[in-house]
Amino acid sequence: MAVKKFKVSGGTQKKAEVISKLVFKESLSETELDVLAVILDYSTNNAVTLSLDVSKQVKQQADVTDSSFSTSLYRLEQKGIIIRQGKTIQFHPAFSNIHAVDSLIISFKQETQESQTDQSI
Repeated sequence: MAVKKFKVSGGTQKKAEVISKLVFKESLSETELDVLAVILDYSTNNAVTLSLDVSKQVKQQADVTDSSFSTSLYRLEQKGIIIRQGKTIQFHPAFSNIHAVDSLIISFKQETQESQTDQSI
């Protein structure tokens, strides 16, 4: 098994983008990424409660309308990135301690010539 270490430079938005592509194999829209990054910045213990005040601040920081905010949360939930229960949003465990992440270590299973042949049969 090969192991590769990726250095992730940038803020929460860049880290969230890399994690979503690697873990979920999803490319997020710019608006989804903006909303995700801001709510991650407000999170503690991999969750956030979106009170009216926090929601308003998130929309302002992400520079999105009410409609875009709601749509982004819906799409993030459909993709499995967040779980909503009322006003509480729980993030997928892949986003735990995202603020402390400065590199990702990824294991790749290398296929042998024999297993490649088996798959083509």
